[in-house]
Amino acid sequence: MPPPVTIAATYFALNLAITIWIAREETGGRVPSGRLVGLSRTVRYGPPAVGFLYLVTRAGDWPLVLFVAAFVAGAFWLLDGLLSYPTRPPKRRSGDLRAWTGDRNPYAWWMQAPDVLRFGHEMLERTIHRYGPSDWSRVALGTWTAKDLLGHLGAFEARAADVLATFAGGPVLTDLMDADPSSFNDDQAAIRADWPVAKVLDEYRSSYARVATYAARISAERWREIGTIPWYGDAYSLDDWAVYTIYGHKREHDPQLSAALEASI
Repeated sequence: MPPPVTIAATYFALNLAITIWIAREETGGRVPSGRLVGLSRTVRYGPPAVGFLYLVTRAGDWPLVLFVAAFVAGAFWLLDGLLSYPTRPPKRRSGDLRAWTGDRNPYAWWMQAPDVLRFGHEMLERTIHRYGPSDWSRVALGTWTAKDLLGHLGAFEARAADVLATFAGGPVLTDLMDADPSSFNDDQAAIRADWPVAKVLDEYRSSYARVATYAARISAERWREIGTIPWYGDAYSLDDWAVYTIYGHKREHDPQLSAALEASI
């Protein structure tokens, strides 16, 4: 069997090569294979404990054990940093999604549009899960209750799903894209005013499921392409719309839902 140092060195070299390749792909604006990312994480987080136990039981040379353990731990830290925080941002290309999302998230400037959409959804779901059945009647924004505000978000999500469906070859299920933008908020709030909370939640969650499905079908090049959404602006791309209209909209209203929950009645 190879000596422990050979095993550790081989392990380090393989993972370093994988991670450098991933970092190169990301900084070049390309999306690396999900399987390769998974392999890198498995290699990075899987063997350390097993390898350390092997060294402790077989090496017998404690200075060597501690040195190799420190070397491997440092390698993990370095590799994780390389994968999570690239050394420089990629070159800005027209329509490229490289905008900060406002959360000081270290991944924000190199996220792909589907990541941003998922991030916004998970943020909102964390707030939703804090609500009990009696909390949805709390006032959240003007005269709107928390349920009304969630219904507003659900209407936006349903419209977003239909927009993405036109890019991904999916069915358009509502007439929301044709709704009057000047009265959209009030009109949709009135439609949902008598809906039970369960129906409001179902609309939002089922619409997000469609958004996530269609977002995954759209290529990175298509997301970045300028001029594909003239109704939003000729100088904008689909990923611009996703950041500002979908994610940014949730960032605007999520704190209001949280504040309503925390306010005393």
